[in-house]
Amino acid sequence: MLASSLRMFLGLLLVAACQPEPTTTPTDTTPTTAPDAVPDDAYAIAGGVTIPRLAFDEAIAKASAGGPASRDDRGLRQRIGIALVTRELVRLELARLGAADGAEVARRAGPLAAALERDAPMTVPTWWSMPPMSSEDMPGTIVVAADHLAPADDAALAAAYEQSKPRWTSEKAWVRVDGWALRFDDATGVPQCDSYIAKYRRCSAKFPAATQPTVIADLSRQATQWRGNAEDPEYRELLKTECEAAETEAMQQTTSMGCDWNSDAKSDEKKATAARKAELRAVAEDARARLVAGADPLAIAEALGGVATAKLMLATDELGKKVAASTRGLAAGKTGKLVDDAGAWTVVRLVERHPAGTLPLEVVKSDVADDLRIRLLAAALEALPTTLRGKYDVKLHAAVESLDAGP
Repeated sequence: MLASSLRMFLGLLLVAACQPEPTTTPTDTTPTTAPDAVPDDAYAIAGGVTIPRLAFDEAIAKASAGGPASRDDRGLRQRIGIALVTRELVRLELARLGAADGAEVARRAGPLAAALERDAPMTVPTWWSMPPMSSEDMPGTIVVAADHLAPADDAALAAAYEQSKPRWTSEKAWVRVDGWALRFDDATGVPQCDSYIAKYRRCSAKFPAATQPTVIADLSRQATQWRGNAEDPEYRELLKTECEAAETEAMQQTTSMGCDWNSDAKSDEKKATAARKAELRAVAEDARARLVAGADPLAIAEALGGVATAKLMLATDELGKKVAASTRGLAAGKTGKLVDDAGAWTVVRLVERHPAGTLPLEVVKSDVADDLRIRLLAAALEALPTTLRGKYDVKLHAAVESLDAGP
């Protein structure tokens, strides 16, 4: 029996040995995920830097929690993605420019930011209004956008002058001045916004002492932005709703701290403004002394704060009444008195004076160049995400939406 079973087993082996060998497919040792693919815990790789998926999720949550926007809104997700990627690429550009230090960035961006605010007033790029972007990111973004501007040639300046000729025509005399101003009043001219600012300032007294200076500084920056936006009649109406919503949200967040949001705070704000005015007078007097000594107003602003303009050409009716009065009778190179101009300590130094009429291009060539540069800078800020994505390699995770518009 055993021998019979053994013969059967050997026969089966023989049959198998006579069969042709089956074709085998070599085992594929190639990884299923390419080495440079975006990992699952990342949103994207931008310029070699990994952006965590968590950063995107947190920004989406913040955006959708503050209003009717849905975290499933494709347009919202695209804008937040653009903001995330652009912020990372701006950091790479700052490193390339040797401007990673915060103080250096602020020094470079200061005059440009002031010019944008003065001449626009600055319109925030559409991609900028999304989390996680914040006011702290703006100086670096301005510096990077400015680096991508090419200097205008004479033909471009001549064309810009012709387009802006009404700007250089006035029935009033012209003055070129160095100026410096330090605001002590946060009034915006919009009652709803002024109410919010006054009440929030009063509420800040309940905050930890260490955080109060930061809170007040942020509040002043917000007031500056609202004041600029209020100059646009259409946006002014929107501001009323925006500031009412801001007050409601702040009230919900701080009432438990003992903040009083129901009573009027105008008298408190008036006292605070008077105190700030008196406190900042010494700084303003110091700035005037430096102007008298011939210092660059931009250097004064860097040392003392405030906003400075260098060699700005203005018709006398473009100056505040008190500032215009301070220039009367001044000789070139002389500095006027310190004045309270609409809530800001202000002082100017006369550079040159011109009669009423149309100023020739030779006189205002530097002004035309500055105006053109600021207009181009505003456009460069809007286009910066596209500009930087064309310069750096950006890979998105396969599961996220494209950053380009479209279905």
